[in-house]
Amino acid sequence: MKKVTMNVKEKLTYTREIEVQIPDEMTEEQFEALCIKMERSEDLDSALHVLEKIGIIIGPYDKDMNSPDDGEVEVFEFHIEGT
Repeated sequence: MKKVTMNVKEKLTYTREIEVQIPDEMTEEQFEALCIKMERSEDLDSALHVLEKIGIIIGPYDKDMNSPDDGEVEVFEFHIEGT
């Protein structure tokens, strides 16, 4: 049997419902701008930090990482030993 080394990328998708409390004077447009900033984050904790650092209160949410909603696997490179 030949040995093969593969580089594989696995992407998992989770859907979370998160309740937050925003200041009464914050407009929908202002909150939408914050959401756009959140989307630039690498992970959910970093995204929520965008809100927390301006005083928005984050409610409890499901942090379980055991059951993703969707997943995708991509083999983007492989090398067969001896070739």
